[in-house]
Amino acid sequence: MLRQLIYIWFIDPIDGTINFASGLPLFSTSIALKKNNETILGIVFDYSQNDIYYAIKGKGAFCNGKKLQVSNNDKLNNSIISFCLTPHYSNEHIKDVLNVEEKLAPKVRGLRLIVSGAIELCWCASGKIDGVLNVKPSVGLSSAAGKLFVAEAGGIITNLKEKERNNIDTLLVTNGKIHDEIVELLNWN
Repeated sequence: MLRQLIYIWFIDPIDGTINFASGLPLFSTSIALKKNNETILGIVFDYSQNDIYYAIKGKGAFCNGKKLQVSNNDKLNNSIISFCLTPHYSNEHIKDVLNVEEKLAPKVRGLRLIVSGAIELCWCASGKIDGVLNVKPSVGLSSAAGKLFVAEAGGIITNLKEKERNNIDTLLVTNGKIHDEIVELLNWN
């Protein structure tokens, strides 16, 4: 019996739409190819830096030809973590974000609200930041390519409970060295 192959393209032409519309330079275009629900190819163009990030499953992640590697930082108090908050969030999700901020702010070097998931994941894969989280469950249109970059660069991707992500789920991506500590600190229910 032949196994059916299913290919799906995930394309976010402007990740960081509000940034783009407001003239803020933090936006990108993100493209990912999934084969049987596994991302096998990712490309992100970061307009602010004129950088092209790309990865092929099992072949590594790169930016402008340079191989990516997540940070070696193993201290949460020296970490920079980004998180997402948009007007599409319900009051419950906004409270969740504020709860996360309250727990993390005194324990990390810095929290960043960039609102271009693709760029944030590229920065995590390249070691510029140490983690990315999203409390609002999503299918991951803008994060599909970036999650592949982080995995290929040595990082870890789970939901906020440190479980494998479902099709629509929360997101925690780190360099792997601070992952457990963030999960324990957030104590996500």
